[in-house]
Amino acid sequence: PNGYQSLHTSVIGPYQERLEVQIRTSTMHRVAEEGIAAHWLYKEGKAIPDQDDKKFAWLHSLMEQHQDNEDPLEFLESAKIDLFHDEVYVFTPNGDVINMPSGATCIDFAYHVHTEVGHHCCGAKINGQIVPLRHEVQNGDIVEILTSPNQRPNKDWLHHVVTGRARTKIRNAIRREQRERSRALGREMLNKELKRKSTHIRAVEKRGELDRVAQDSRYSTTDDMLADIGYGKLAPETVVDRLFPPEEEVEQPSAAQRLSQIFLDRLTTPRQGGGSGSGGSGGGSGVILDGIENVMVTYAKCCNPLPGDDVMGFITRGRGLSIHARGCPSVLHLDPERQIPVSWSAEITNASNRNLARRPVTVRVWCADRPGLLASISMAFTRANVNIAGAQCTTGEDQRAVNTFEVLVANLDQLTQAVRLVEKIKGVYRVERVRD
Repeated sequence: PNGYQSLHTSVIGPYQERLEVQIRTSTMHRVAEEGIAAHWLYKEGKAIPDQDDKKFAWLHSLMEQHQDNEDPLEFLESAKIDLFHDEVYVFTPNGDVINMPSGATCIDFAYHVHTEVGHHCCGAKINGQIVPLRHEVQNGDIVEILTSPNQRPNKDWLHHVVTGRARTKIRNAIRREQRERSRALGREMLNKELKRKSTHIRAVEKRGELDRVAQDSRYSTTDDMLADIGYGKLAPETVVDRLFPPEEEVEQPSAAQRLSQIFLDRLTTPRQGGGSGSGGSGGGSGVILDGIENVMVTYAKCCNPLPGDDVMGFITRGRGLSIHARGCPSVLHLDPERQIPVSWSAEITNASNRNLARRPVTVRVWCADRPGLLASISMAFTRANVNIAGAQCTTGEDQRAVNTFEVLVANLDQLTQAVRLVEKIKGVYRVERVRD
């Protein structure tokens, strides 16, 4: 895909020395040594004839992925996947040769053929035999993709693809489907709220009032506004109030808003006994949201973020705002439109504040297998005011031990202090925070 061409062979020469022979034309050698940009047509910016299109197919593919990816990190991930791989060569039923990265599955092949073929693939045949979509293709395989109009991409496919193109197309399809579901949910929620005003959504749409509210709210389209209602970014009561302005200027909070505020109040109340609840702070709000108030906050179990970690927020359906550590692998699969910036309050990240709610964190310690060392590690946690909720210890034949502790800490500063104390113990080789 990157334009490299060469004939390779290995021979045994005099004195049993092995020699590798590479045969290239001058053009092939220039591309191999200097890259695809060495091609003179490309360097001089001239029009590329049809016969040279294949030389730039890989470059076109990268440009397409860049346009499809809203998140730069996803594009970088896709480019890395496509740059560093070995290749296998397979055939279409018509006899065309397709080169794929080693480990590519039938799903990768389907998306290589066409995006719609990938979206609707439901099975595959390898050399005439039916195989699952996750089957890895091998050199010389004849691959036939079976499709169904009712088939749609799902998240499980992301675990079985290796090409950046397939990964990008699947993520985009899932996000479009999520957005459509959110738009439908937002429409249903708004219609339910409008019934309290003895009207319905089709009536306000027909009069053009819904478009007016969307424009006044700086939405590009009405569908964007409905999607935000479904995502939880916009309350349907707010839209109804703009459609039917209240006579009184003083607006009473809705039941949903009062319930959210009660949850936040409970979240920020200090807990007794250092329990491992969903989180909170001793006096502040804990998490600071940009421009959003009265939102239920939970912490993602996939990465267990601590106050002080670099975090981001993700608006869920029915569970409020989920807080993830930035760089969490699960974030790559989430809809960017439902991601919002968040930060921690200064009070909750202050290591000297001992009244903060505690959160579970897994810490792994590699150390020597000798008597008394486990007690020293436990004492180090105690000195840092860190409670050990559970421990698992294993030993090996090399006189080394691996100890996994589940500890309860208030924030990142407290965890860092505990780790430093453990690292200073003689016989401890390494201490590491473990994320699921």
